[in-house]
Order: sequence, then C-alpha cells, then structure tokens
Amino acid sequence: MTPSTSGCCRTTPTPGPNVTGGAPPTHQGESARAAAVRAWAGDINAQPDAPHALRDLAASIRPLADQTTARAEARHAEPDETYVTRLRPHHETSVQVSGPPGSWDYR
Repeated sequence: MTPSTSGCCRTTPTPGPNVTGGAPPTHQGESARAAAVRAWAGDINAQPDAPHALRDLAASIRPLADQTTARAEARHAEPDETYVTRLRPHHETSVQVSGPPGSWDYR
C-alpha cells in the first residue's frame, strides 16, 4: 500500500489482461473464474457454521457464475471468420491510435 496525500492508505489498481484495450477474455479464463466462484459458493454452503451474510452472497453469486459460463460458451462458439469480423474494428481503431504492433519506441 502506498500512502496518499490525505494520509489514507490506498492501493494502486493494476490493470489485468481484460481491461479496456487489453486482450479479449478467453474461454479458458472465463470458465476457470466461473468454476472458482462456483467452488467457493459450494464451500460456503458446505459449512454449517458459515455466517448468514456469506450464505446469501454465495446464493446470489452462483447464478452469476453460471451465466458467465453460458456467455463464455456462446461467445467462443462462433466460427473464426465471424470472430475476426467482429473484432476487426477494434483492432483497426487500436492501430490507428497506437500505430502498428512493434512500432512503439519507449526510449
């Protein structure tokens, strides 16, 4: 944690691979995250002494994980040609803004 000017401690968020401008989410990544959430919800529900608030959270988050899995299946089930056609405008915009890959000189 790094101190801010107001004396409060804050952390600086580190962008992950799926932030705006990053690589699109992968089927494997989305499925793994959804499986981890479902496993966590199952662990909470398996504990008889789990706090009621955690049980409520597990009950509400598990359907969202199931929806994420279903969206990942649908998103990654499209043919390659359709996928490329859908992402081409994003790539072209990125190249227009940043230049072609490999043309960046950070010196």
